[in-house]
Amino acid sequence: MKWLQRIVVNPSKLSSSKGFTLIELVLVIGLLAVTVGVTSSTLVSLVSSYGKSQVKAELEQQANFVSLKLEKELRSANNVTSPDTTTLSFTDSSGVAITYVVTADGLIQRNGQDITYNAVPGGVSVTCIGACFSVVGTKPVVVNLGLRFSQAQAVASTNYAGTLNIINTIVVRSTY
Repeated sequence: MKWLQRIVVNPSKLSSSKGFTLIELVLVIGLLAVTVGVTSSTLVSLVSSYGKSQVKAELEQQANFVSLKLEKELRSANNVTSPDTTTLSFTDSSGVAITYVVTADGLIQRNGQDITYNAVPGGVSVTCIGACFSVVGTKPVVVNLGLRFSQAQAVASTNYAGTLNIINTIVVRSTY
């Protein structure tokens, strides 16, 4: 019969048994929910900020590359012409003919080679602000640039669509 006494629960020992009360469980679950809520909003904010900074960095990198390359080559150029608002032609200091074109699909090409890209991930699309290229004057020749660099595709992790405008005036030194 001793084994039966072990199986039968002694009512006097129920109040002294160890465990969690319902109130304690609800309190722990509530605190856990608040902690997860605060942490998840912080993580979402960090991911969004990272996506924004990636877009900005890519736009700035490609815009600076194009702007500096154009400026360097135009400073010592000869025979600068702009047959239309999306094309710029000139001869560099070594006598090589160079043509820059902003294409309909948002790329900038130098002598037929893409110098920007709009592929996934991180590509940019280039459009004109008014005229992409315009040549003004003869002594000195001045080239006006109006280029808008935009994010080429939507990034799934952010709602940020960045743009960067390059509006620049370059004086061709060889035409003074």
